[in-house]
Amino acid sequence: AKIIDAFMALAGERRYSDIDLSDIADRAGVTLAALREAYDGRFAIVADYTRRIDQAVLAGTATTEESGRDR
Repeated sequence: AKIIDAFMALAGERRYSDIDLSDIADRAGVTLAALREAYDGRFAIVADYTRRIDQAVLAGTATTEESGRDR
């Protein structure tokens, strides 16, 4: 989560194209090697963020009668 948080913080400050993996690693407090082990690149970080948001939304709707698809 700290890598995603670091990326999102940088995205609020810079254009996507101006964010390097080394910047994300520095902000997250991890080595570049650790970041590369967790994610293939910036797009993979965005994809993981999106997946986590989707899971949170679906978990919040699990108690309703209709499914997320029906909404």
